[in-house]
Amino acid sequence: EGNGHSITNLTITGNSADFDTSVPSARLTGDQVQANIWDRAMQLEMDRVTLPELQGALNAQEVVSCGDDGVSVAFLEDGLITQWKEWVTRFVSWEFSWERLKRSLNRMYREDAAVQTAVDQFLERMPRSLEEVYDKIPEAQVAAYRRRAVDATIAQVREFLPQ
Repeated sequence: EGNGHSITNLTITGNSADFDTSVPSARLTGDQVQANIWDRAMQLEMDRVTLPELQGALNAQEVVSCGDDGVSVAFLEDGLITQWKEWVTRFVSWEFSWERLKRSLNRMYREDAAVQTAVDQFLERMPRSLEEVYDKIPEAQVAAYRRRAVDATIAQVREFLPQ
């Protein structure tokens, strides 16, 4: 659900939650690191659940297989479209791994051993770790958010794919 929105921008128990991990009063966790772990974990969980559906619905790998053949756009540097095509191909053939959570938090906190320890602890406690998140953000609301995001993604992509 790479739409740039935090999963925790869900409506929680009827109240709009403008979740910003840097604002302590808006956090659903005790600290910013834990809030970021939860947010990234929820994004990954949604990816895990929805990616097979998106892969089947969009058939993007086949559609973009020759998407860069003979294409040149003056304001794009050479090879950029090929890089994009390769990224899409990797994305749609991606196999899920919770190791992405470690990489994501490492990018956010650059080699911070304490953060990596917190991520390791979160992963060691799976699936209980996700259950704790669902205790704060009901799974039904996450599912509804995920459904809206998937539907919007499919609709947008289909505008550009041949029938």
